[in-house]
Amino acid sequence: MRGNRARRQGIGVPKRAPDDVLQQVVDRDNGRCVVCNTLAVGEPPHHVFPKAATKWPHLRADPDNLVMLCLPCHDQHERAYKRVPRSALPAVTLALAEREGPRAVAYLERTYPEVEGVSWRY
Repeated sequence: MRGNRARRQGIGVPKRAPDDVLQQVVDRDNGRCVVCNTLAVGEPPHHVFPKAATKWPHLRADPDNLVMLCLPCHDQHERAYKRVPRSALPAVTLALAEREGPRAVAYLERTYPEVEGVSWRY
């Protein structure tokens, strides 16, 4: 039991995705931001589903959970100023949400709006 609990809490899970996974993401997204199409090579990829230990640590190194964002788009998304539109996410990421189940789908719908530029700040 202890091993499963440790895994869920992110103990023993690498802090960042391996280089080969990062390269898969760069190749899939052509090294460009999925929102504005600016060159984003060298920027850390964005985790669609949080890498926080209590949520989805097992997706930390899953290329389907990573997307390329330029620094300004990443910053705007993380500050909830201008969220990444769901339509900008790769189809494999949407399929990942379906595989992960209702909690993941609800998170995706709540965090990545259908309409570009929608903010959840009121």
